Amino acid sequence: HYFCKGDTLHWLERFAKQGRLFDAIVLDPPTFSRDAKGRIWRVEKDYAKLVAKAKACLAPGGWMLCTTNCRKLSPADFRNMVAQGAPGAKLTTSAMTFDFDGEQYLKTVWVDA
Repeated sequence: HYFCKGDTLHWLERFAKQGRLFDAIVLDPPTFSRDAKGRIWRVEKDYAKLVAKAKACLAPGGWMLCTTNCRKLSPADFRNMVAQGAPGAKLTTSAMTFDFDGEQYLKTVWVDA
């Protein structure tokens, strides 16, 4: 295990440059955040870029779990964002589990390298 603290996008870029690969990656960012320089990150605008950076660090045969609870995105739009960030990858969508009622706000897409 390797624990690091800081901006995820920065670390993913660094890992890619170092050639570090991971068998499993979980992406569950906040819907909105602001970095130390005040730059804003939003799921509905930036998730595909996050997936692309993570995909560059995914080992052959590895998997990535992409999730969001962003209510502004439909499940189809979220899947399209993941597909944009991981072109050619096998995608599997999971439905929101039965123990959550109401609107389908939790979205999950599995990416197989």
